[in-house]
Amino acid sequence: MKMVKFYKFFKKKYFEGKLQLINGIRMLVFKENEQIFNLLDFDNNEIFMEPLLYSYFNSTIKEMSLMQILYGYIQEDMRPLKINVQSDHTGCIYLPKIGYFLTTEPNSLLEISWDAAKQKYLILKSKKLVNFLFERICYVEHSSIEICLHGNQLLDQYFDDPTELNIEETLELHFNNLNPAIAMLKNFSNEFYELFEDAVKKILIYNSKNQRSFATIRANGTAFLRIKKGDSLVYIIEDLLHQCAHVIFYAISWDKHMLFNYPIDTPLKVITGDGMENRELLGAFYSFYTYCWIGLFLDLMFDSPLALTFDRQEMFGRFTYCMDKFKRDLINFSYPGIFKEVGQEYFEVFKVVYNSLYLKHDKLIESVNLTNQDYEFNMEKFKQLNQDVLKNNI
Repeated sequence: MKMVKFYKFFKKKYFEGKLQLINGIRMLVFKENEQIFNLLDFDNNEIFMEPLLYSYFNSTIKEMSLMQILYGYIQEDMRPLKINVQSDHTGCIYLPKIGYFLTTEPNSLLEISWDAAKQKYLILKSKKLVNFLFERICYVEHSSIEICLHGNQLLDQYFDDPTELNIEETLELHFNNLNPAIAMLKNFSNEFYELFEDAVKKILIYNSKNQRSFATIRANGTAFLRIKKGDSLVYIIEDLLHQCAHVIFYAISWDKHMLFNYPIDTPLKVITGDGMENRELLGAFYSFYTYCWIGLFLDLMFDSPLALTFDRQEMFGRFTYCMDKFKRDLINFSYPGIFKEVGQEYFEVFKVVYNSLYLKHDKLIESVNLTNQDYEFNMEKFKQLNQDVLKNNI
């Protein structure tokens, strides 16, 4: 019953916040370009959940036009006959809902048009035809969630070095694990999958030496997943839960200033006195919702016959590591005076989830040694200090 309360409480908050975000983007599009706005279906909320709209309105330099972002959302018989488009550093032109046009014209302003007679697109540069390869949008199986086949210049801004992401190679290597991982989300938790499928619009996977997986409100609706060679299916499932829970919580916490009695960018160490703490108040608070879903989901996996097909030792290690971070942050946020009423309400629900999971697995949680772990869980390090625990419990 306690978990049902968690599901229902945050589901209601999510759909309320989602409408606030949609209406905000809708108004921004109207103010930016009323002519384009009038070509759109005003009542189609999906249009105003396009992640690149968030990136566009959060960018000082518009490296992709509003028309390029929204062209694919315009009803076909209302689309302009031709539009100007911008290629990225690889020569790729991305039109959301339509696809990718791979050219040999990097960082170029080009013209794209639709030849209705021949039923094909044409691309021009200085009135000369440009050759291209076309790739359709790729979607998660049985879903409207897009798997990004390439990057684009609006998403590039969130990476230190967009040229070292190896998106195409990483996708080729891990594509066969991505769909099964997402299927597991649905198999184990319809409650999470309902919110996941509604909130997440794009998944971009990459392999970077220095940049971890992340989500950002500035590309809201996108999960950025770093997947390295050798990463397991359990890792991919946990990372999906982590980043997609962030995306969901952006809607839940749409009115961030209603959460705390402090500015949202207050360093957490100012409150806790922990000089090793580098996070800001809001970013740290976002973690609670991810802890809840990772903990609940791995708990469900433990109890399922399907879990026999996974590395149970890794499931156990990741679960205990999540619970350890969960506990630490509950302590961090227990200092009096942090929360306004809304934030305190959320915090109390998070505590209920932790306590329920802890009571079920307290002996296992207390038996592990995590002193050699870094920011990201490392299974080999976990095995080094927990061989006896793994032998006795897994």
